[in-house]
Amino acid sequence: MASAGQPAPGEAFPPTQWTDLVRPAQGGKQSSLAALLAIYCPPLRRYLRRRWQLAEEGADDLLQGFLTDKVLEKRLLAAADRTKGKFRTFLLTALEHYAIDQFRRTKGSAASTGIEAGADVQDDAASAQEAFDREWARQTITQALESMSAECQAKKRLDVWEVFQTRIVKPILDGQPEVPYQELVARFGLKSPTAAFNLLATGKRMFERHLRSIIGAYAADESRIDEEIADLRRILSDVGAS
Repeated sequence: MASAGQPAPGEAFPPTQWTDLVRPAQGGKQSSLAALLAIYCPPLRRYLRRRWQLAEEGADDLLQGFLTDKVLEKRLLAAADRTKGKFRTFLLTALEHYAIDQFRRTKGSAASTGIEAGADVQDDAASAQEAFDREWARQTITQALESMSAECQAKKRLDVWEVFQTRIVKPILDGQPEVPYQELVARFGLKSPTAAFNLLATGKRMFERHLRSIIGAYAADESRIDEEIADLRRILSDVGAS
């Protein structure tokens, strides 16, 4: 994961904060709500499947019920408070309470509301939390990479994107071996290993800015963004060690 760094001249990327995404979603802005759900629905779904041992269809039904009943009808996000911890913890806790309530209502009955009658809660809650964290990290990094790729294409800096992909992304996400700088020179027609190193440094700074922008959309302030990035590093480290 790239370390924080100052953007080079001409590379400024506007940071986003809690007010750019969470607060509009709290006020009912559909585009902001959709952006939040794009980040969080996949990890929430994975959490449900692991925690409650649900099939894909059951997890989808339960998640849809949560979104309809709590998020849309009862405006759950209005209760989110940026001074009281991480937004993803708030959302996951609300989903867990909703799932427990649904489990209690349907256990022993023939009603079909996402959790099948007689379903058992997964004992290892920690493993379900880990599944959620991994999917959240994957979604966040994917969005940052997509945003970075779009910027590279718009600015015609595909050299930065290709070197960053080859040297950083594929080794970390796909387990491919790290390509030596000299090989990058030959592969991309660069002048020297120093040129490859400089492109990579530019790519790291660019990715860092996009990552901070994605996280800043729902983190309260810069310190919270730093905490979330530290969590990302920890999660990726745990995945690599497993």
